[in-house]
Amino acid sequence: MALRPEVALRTLSCGRWESVLEVIAPVLQKGTVAPRILTKALTSLASEGRAWTSWQVLQAMASGGITPSAHHCSAAIGACRRSGQWPLAVHMLAFMGHSRSRPNHLCLNLALGCCSTNREAAQRLLVSMQSWALVPDIIGFRTVLGSCEQAGDWEVALRLFEEMHVAMVQADQRCYTALIRAFGKRDHWQPALTTFAEMCRQAVPLDQITYCSTMDVCDKSGHWQVSLQLLQALKEDLLIPDVQSYGSAMSACGTGAAWQLAVALLGEMEEAIVVPSALAASAALSAAETSSAWQACLVLLEALPHWRLPVTALQAASAANALRVRQGSEDAWRLLERIRNRWQSGAACFPGSGVCLPDAVEKLTTNVPGAQALAVGSGVAAFLKPAGRRSEALLEKLSSHVGLNLQSVSRLDFSTSGVLLVALGDANSTAFRWIQAQIAARLVEKEYLCLVEGPAMGPAGVEGCAEMPLRDIVGPTGTRSEVASHGRSARTEFRVLQRFATPVDSGEELMLLRVRLLTGRRHQIRVHLASVGRPVVGDLTYGRRWKSFLPDCPRLWLHCEHIALRDLEGSPFAAFAPLPEELEVILSRLMPKAGDADGGAKAKAMEFKGSLHCLLQGYHKKCPGIRDTATATLQHFLPRAACLFVCASISGIWVRAPETRPLQAT
Repeated sequence: MALRPEVALRTLSCGRWESVLEVIAPVLQKGTVAPRILTKALTSLASEGRAWTSWQVLQAMASGGITPSAHHCSAAIGACRRSGQWPLAVHMLAFMGHSRSRPNHLCLNLALGCCSTNREAAQRLLVSMQSWALVPDIIGFRTVLGSCEQAGDWEVALRLFEEMHVAMVQADQRCYTALIRAFGKRDHWQPALTTFAEMCRQAVPLDQITYCSTMDVCDKSGHWQVSLQLLQALKEDLLIPDVQSYGSAMSACGTGAAWQLAVALLGEMEEAIVVPSALAASAALSAAETSSAWQACLVLLEALPHWRLPVTALQAASAANALRVRQGSEDAWRLLERIRNRWQSGAACFPGSGVCLPDAVEKLTTNVPGAQALAVGSGVAAFLKPAGRRSEALLEKLSSHVGLNLQSVSRLDFSTSGVLLVALGDANSTAFRWIQAQIAARLVEKEYLCLVEGPAMGPAGVEGCAEMPLRDIVGPTGTRSEVASHGRSARTEFRVLQRFATPVDSGEELMLLRVRLLTGRRHQIRVHLASVGRPVVGDLTYGRRWKSFLPDCPRLWLHCEHIALRDLEGSPFAAFAPLPEELEVILSRLMPKAGDADGGAKAKAMEFKGSLHCLLQGYHKKCPGIRDTATATLQHFLPRAACLFVCASISGIWVRAPETRPLQAT
């Protein structure tokens, strides 16, 4: 029986579009359907985000001689916006031009909304409005300014303001705020303040969002006093500070190490009956941590339950780090252990806290395809990440293997190899928060090996430290890091293991360093060493590239060798990753500097020590896969001339010489 077009399209509008579209396509081609029914069907498809189905309906209408109206196309473009398919939305606009259907402001504004994540496409659409004799309205300008805000493209945003002036379109509060945030992405705090002053001059209404955006820009640029002045101006403007306003001001206090002001602002919030948020509490704790005011940190931690806020890992780390600086590591460990016990008992009120099942742990102790386990402990595991593989991809493979959403707590860059630390649980699990708190409190030992080039640092064994604040900058090729006086604190310690001569006599040399991270900023080792004129060999972002002494180095010469922390039961946990073969090949080709001939032996001895520790732990945990890996690693580093061999049992390990009694027992 034939299906009437009205019935078919009403069925389509009810969501049964999969089968009905095939039935109504011939009917649409005959052109016997009322346009209002098509509009209703397309609106229903838009609500479900069925962009491609909407596009097929438009094509069927054109084939049947029905010219899609602006209402039809706006509904179809709305489906593109809901599903995030901006190329199809642009194609629909071009289709309207070919089908003699003129777009209106609604169609173009919807298409601009689709292109909000693609600044260039949004700009082209804004320019193309002139070809349809349309003047962009405030909604169109606001949408494109939002895309400039996300990209930090303040130059284009300024040109848009000029176009708004020519088109006699009055910029509103949202337009100015987008420009201020675009300046903030590039740390241009003075133009942001100038824009804020222009808003006042133009009598544009100000709200808390505008104030907070300007305060954040000044805070990130290191001008925290200006942020506090803006908070005072907000009050004088008869606006009531909200939790976001107070949070921005307290973050500024952290930048200026003015923890007393941060605590005073918390008290002011309570007087104003503004319940502190987790962000505001974290900002106050961070301010106290910056000044190592551990007593204030402990008081703030105890106040969190009063505000019905759980203790997060970073909040616990702020207090523990302040305690570590003033009282020592043991007091910091005791504090974290008390908080861990609260997490385990559920007192921290984390709903749906994830846990790692015993069978998942058992799967990790066996061979995981494509992933080499280095160590497994209570709530934590370490795997060997090769260079040229994303940490997220390896973690996804592990999660799929064990059937659990594992979390990485210390990722490695794509071109870096070594120990990848994994929490055996999701982001709400006690295991993840426990490890994250240790890392943020600077209680985790993390060591790298790297080969750098540049002026000599001194003889083998010399130690040094690079302590320079770092900040992230977003550019066209991705996010980079750079040294900035108003950045986040970062400290890198290093020790020269061995020095090598360069292929050409240039007065410089190659140096093998052991690096210890005390903070974990983006590209920290690479940026710190490059900033002191000793970039890492093979670094295509911060290094010398083709001007390097080793331009044929196949990869970044950076390897995470060792990580030590405490597992969920409080027991010591350590993982060691041997140097990859491709990096050893590079070292074998180099000529040691005169007087540093024993440097390589010292480096081997230190790696042997780490391998032995890993082997002992593997036997202790009784994990066959890890035992095999550790044994192979140990045999690789044992000098052949020593004629040593390993004799192991369940209770321990001995290093023996042939036909002698045990030399050492553990």
